[in-house]
Parts: sequence; structure tokens; C-alpha cells
Amino acid sequence: MTFWPDIIRCVDYTQGSLGILLNAYNIVELWRRKFGSSALSYRIFIMYSSINALLFSFLVAFFGCTVRIMSYSCIRNKDQIIILHYDTYMVVMFGAAVSSSKFMQQLCLFSLFFGAFSIWEIVPAASLLQYLALSRPHLKNVPKLIISFGTSAIMIAWTFIQK
Repeated sequence: MTFWPDIIRCVDYTQGSLGILLNAYNIVELWRRKFGSSALSYRIFIMYSSINALLFSFLVAFFGCTVRIMSYSCIRNKDQIIILHYDTYMVVMFGAAVSSSKFMQQLCLFSLFFGAFSIWEIVPAASLLQYLALSRPHLKNVPKLIISFGTSAIMIAWTFIQK
């Protein structure tokens, strides 16, 4: 038997734990510090990104779920489940996720994919927010946030409709 699965589990647990610590620290610092009114929209976006990353890190650290971009066949043993998604993404579940109920496994899987894909689908919101902050300084924060996050919400909705 090979030692690589144990090393990967250790790396994943460490990565998830560090992600929880760093994102929790980031959230606390964002709430404690005072920012000007022009930086409020950036603060909201960074807060959203940190909460999303905190959820993702929590799943990796405590439930043993991780996404790997590979293409292998589906494997299930007593302590590990590997699920393929469109023959492109591989989700590896180990630890508490394997021994939990099927509902919890599906909840972990949905949360993991939501966390992984929403990170990339929310990138245009940051770009639009920065563009609006620089080119339209007269706009208030609420319209800037609605325009930037609304565009990303439309793209996320479009993604769900297409499947």
C-alpha cells in the first residue's frame, strides 16, 4: 500500500485549517477597522470572498472533501469516496464525510462545488466594482454593488439554467 493518500490527507487538513485561521482573522480585521465610505464596497466584496473561502476551508478541514482536477475512474472503499463530475473534476471525500449519512455527503458535495465554482464566477464582480469605483465615483455604493454582483448573479443563474 502506498503512503501518498496519507500525505495528501495531511496536506488537505493542514490547508483547510490554515484557511480557516487566515480567513477568520481577515473577517475579524475587516469588522474591527474603520474604513472610509468609498472603501465600503470593497470591504463588502472582501468579506464575501472571505466567508466563501471560510466555508470551503471548513469543508476541507473537518469533512475531508477536496476538489482535484483530474480524470480517473470512480472508486469507493470503506474510508474514501471519489466522485467524478463530467469526467473533468474529481471530488475526494475522506474522514467524517464518508462515515456520515447520504444527505450529509450530498450537502458537503453541493457546498464544495458551490464554494469552488462561485469563487470563479464572482471574479467579474470585483472587476466591475473596481471599474465603477474608478470611472463613476459619483455613484453611491449600493448601485455599484447591485451592478457588479447582479452581473455575476445573472451568470450563476445562467449556469444553473443550462444544466
